[in-house]
Amino acid sequence: MERFIGFAYQLLQAAGSEISRLQFVHTIFNMIKEEADADETELFFYHDLKLYQLNWGAGGKPALRLCQQNPLASIGSVWSSERQSGKWIYDFFTIYCDDQGTDHWDVNHKGNCYQFQRQQQDNHHEVKINEVMIVSFIYQHDKMGLVVLKQKGDKTFDENRLALYQGMSQALSEAFEHQYAHHACQERVKELSCLYELSHVASLPDISKEEVLHRVVMMLPAAMQFPEIATARMCLEDQCFISDGFQESDIKLSVPVASVNRYLGTLDVFYATGKMDFYDDIFLKEEGKLLQTVANQIALLLERKEAEELSRRLQAQLLHADRLATIGQLSAGVAHEINEPLGSILGFSQLLQESQLEDVARRDVDKIIKATLHAREIIRKLMLFSRQMPPRKSRIDVNKIIDEGLFFLENRFSKNAIQLTRHYQQPLPEIVADPGQIHQIIVNLAVNSMHAMSQGGEFIIETSSDDQFVLIRIADTGAGMPEDVLQKIFLPFFTTKDVQEGTGLGLSVVHGIVASHNGIIDVESKPEEGTVFMIRLPIKSTEEEGSP
Repeated sequence: MERFIGFAYQLLQAAGSEISRLQFVHTIFNMIKEEADADETELFFYHDLKLYQLNWGAGGKPALRLCQQNPLASIGSVWSSERQSGKWIYDFFTIYCDDQGTDHWDVNHKGNCYQFQRQQQDNHHEVKINEVMIVSFIYQHDKMGLVVLKQKGDKTFDENRLALYQGMSQALSEAFEHQYAHHACQERVKELSCLYELSHVASLPDISKEEVLHRVVMMLPAAMQFPEIATARMCLEDQCFISDGFQESDIKLSVPVASVNRYLGTLDVFYATGKMDFYDDIFLKEEGKLLQTVANQIALLLERKEAEELSRRLQAQLLHADRLATIGQLSAGVAHEINEPLGSILGFSQLLQESQLEDVARRDVDKIIKATLHAREIIRKLMLFSRQMPPRKSRIDVNKIIDEGLFFLENRFSKNAIQLTRHYQQPLPEIVADPGQIHQIIVNLAVNSMHAMSQGGEFIIETSSDDQFVLIRIADTGAGMPEDVLQKIFLPFFTTKDVQEGTGLGLSVVHGIVASHNGIIDVESKPEEGTVFMIRLPIKSTEEEGSP
C-alpha cells in the first residue's frame, strides 16, 4: 500500500509540474515501466481524438507513434453500454497484442484490469508472450487510456501486482485529468497574456505602425505550446516582420490578415525542427484561434492607423487651406491700403525727376522710383495671390509664351554658366489661359532654378501633351530640396533665400495661377539631385465647356 501511495504521489507531482504534455507522457511512461516490472510495457492514450502508442524504442528512449487503427473510436461515449461490456478491449487485444484473436487466451476481468493468459505454451519455439495485462483509465470525461503489460515464458502477474494495477488505473485517471487541466490553464494564461500585450502595445501613444507590428511578432512565440523552438513572421504587402532567431520550416501555423474589403497578408508561426512527436497536431486548436484573433486585431489596428493618418493629412490640408484663405484676405487689404500711398510716392518722384536737380539728388530720386516700382510688383503679386486681379484668358500657344518669358533671361543664364535646353512638342495644342500669368509661371520657376545653380548647371524646359492636358516640365541640376522643405514650398512667405533675395511669394503665386486655370502642379526634388516641376494645364477649359 505504501508503495502504491508513493507511486500515485509521483504521478500527481509530474502532472502539476511545468512541463509540456509530451514530456509528461514520457515521464509517466518511465514511471509505469519501472513500477510494473513487466517484460514489455506500452502506453496508449488519446490526444485530440487520435490514439497514440508509447513504447520503449531503440537507444533506450521512449518512442511515440500515431496508431493507424483506433478501436476506441467505435465505443462513443465512455459510459456507453459497449464500453461497459468490454468488447472494445477484445478488439484492441486482437489489433495490438495477438492478431489471431482471443480464442487461445483465458481472460479474467476485475474492475479496469483485463488479464489475458495463454492457454498453452509451445516450448519448441521462441519464447512467446505468456500473459498480457491491460489496464484502462479514463480522463477528460470521454478520453481513454490503456497500459499494456506483457510477460514472456513462464512469468505471470501475481496477486500483489493485480492490486497495484487496479490502483494504477485510478491514479493514472487522476494524473492525466490534472495534467490536462493544468496544461490547458497554462495555455490560456499564455494566450491571455499575449492578447493583453497586444492591447497594451496598440494603445501606446506616439508609436509607429511598424513598431507595433514588430512587437506583436516578437511576443507570439511565447504564446505557443513549445515557445523554445517557435518563431513568428508577419508579411503585409511590401513589409515583413520576424521574431528573433527566425527559422522557416515545414511545421507551421498560418492565418490570413484581412480587413472586411482587403487582403493584407499572412501571419505565420513556425517550429524550428521537423523531428517532433505530435507532428500531426503539434499546434493546439486554441493556438489557431489565438493566431486568428491576433490577425484580426492587426487588421483592425492597421485600419485605425490608416484612418488616423488620413485624418492627419486632411487636418493639415484644412489648416493649409484656412491659412491660405486668411493670408489672401489680409493680402487684399494690405495691397489696397499700400497701393495708394505708393502711387503718390511714385507720382511725386517722377515729377521731381523732371525738374532741375543736382546729380546726387537725381540719383536718390531714381532709387526712390526703383524701390517704389519694386514695392508695387510685390503688391501686384499679393493681389494676384489673393485673386483680386481676374485673369484675362485667351487662346495661346504655350511654346511661344515660354520663349517670350525666357528671352530676357538667356543672358543671365549664360553669365551664370547655366546651359538652357528646350524640347518642344510641335505642334502643341493651344489652351485657354492668361498669357501674362503663364509668362509669370515660367519666369518665377526659371529664376528659382537660377538661384539653385549658383555654380552653374543645366536648365531644361520641355512641352508635351496628352488627351486632356498640355504638360510643361521644368527641371534643373541645382542643389535640390530636402523633404521637409519640399512640403512647404507653396506656402505664402516661405523662403529659404536671404531677405534681400526673395519674398516667399513666387511659388505660392505659381500655385495660385495653376489652380485658377484648373491645372495641376507637382514637384520632385532631392538634395544634390536637382528639382523637377511638372505643370498640367487643361486643353479644354471651363470657359469653352460653358460657351454656346
